[in-house]
Amino acid sequence: MMDDSETYKDDKAIRESFENTAKKGLHVLDLNRKEIQQMPSEMHDLDLSNLKYLYLEGNMISSLPEDFFTCLVSLEWLDLRNNKLCEIPTNVGEHKNLRTLLLGRNQLTFLPAEIGFLKTLTGLNLSDNPLEDPPQSVIAKGVCAVKVSARKAWD
Repeated sequence: MMDDSETYKDDKAIRESFENTAKKGLHVLDLNRKEIQQMPSEMHDLDLSNLKYLYLEGNMISSLPEDFFTCLVSLEWLDLRNNKLCEIPTNVGEHKNLRTLLLGRNQLTFLPAEIGFLKTLTGLNLSDNPLEDPPQSVIAKGVCAVKVSARKAWD
């Protein structure tokens, strides 16, 4: 087991963290500030159905696997602040439990329209992103306005 002083640059170490979480049926996984550059590509092979809180703040993640949200069916809280994300997978809109999504300080220029279909989403942090869509005037009105704007873009 790695201690907090070690980094997770190695994909194997990241995968082991997810594997241990799956085996133990844990609800929380804290991988804040571990120098992670990418998420394991084989997440769909793991039973992460108990994971509710995932902390990935302060890493170097630039993209998420397409099946990221479908692998984490029980996820309620996702902290991806202070990374290098350029986009969010469109299947985020299919998620049934996500309540809080923290995306501040990334490289997002747009949110997928599907985010408007996240019925459970009540907390959304988008600060310090070069967002063009939705515009800052919509973001300033809060999560409900962002979801309505996204649904309109879907039409």
